[in-house]
Amino acid sequence: MQLSARRTAAAAACVVLATSGLAGCGSSSPARGKPLTQNVFIAKANAICRSFSTRTNALDPGTGATPAQYDVALKKVADVIITEVGELTKLNPPTGIASAVSSLLESITTAAHTLHDEGADALTSTSSPFDDAKAKAATLGLTDCGK
Repeated sequence: MQLSARRTAAAAACVVLATSGLAGCGSSSPARGKPLTQNVFIAKANAICRSFSTRTNALDPGTGATPAQYDVALKKVADVIITEVGELTKLNPPTGIASAVSSLLESITTAAHTLHDEGADALTSTSSPFDDAKAKAATLGLTDCGK
């Protein structure tokens, strides 16, 4: 991948990753108590995504970074997303959307691992490993997760 395309892909990944970690909203568990209402679940998930967005945006290496620096930054962003998944997993989604949230969990976890392992090579100008997760987040009505 050429340096300018790599920078563009890395910058896009930082934006995508900053808000796409919803996957951890996962399965319902009796240990987590009563499932949240859909409105409360969405509000809490979006708040978590906004918080982690700040963390991932801070990892942007800037326009003068080398391809190696972008790859390091993307690995760090992927690690933050995995942590975000852990936070979102603590939420107990409504039973009516639990399977969709579980599917989202799988998509985002797979995408984060792909980004961690492949860095900017996982990204193209037309696609991202997070495209599936973004679509699933949108379907669930999560406006701050998967932007």
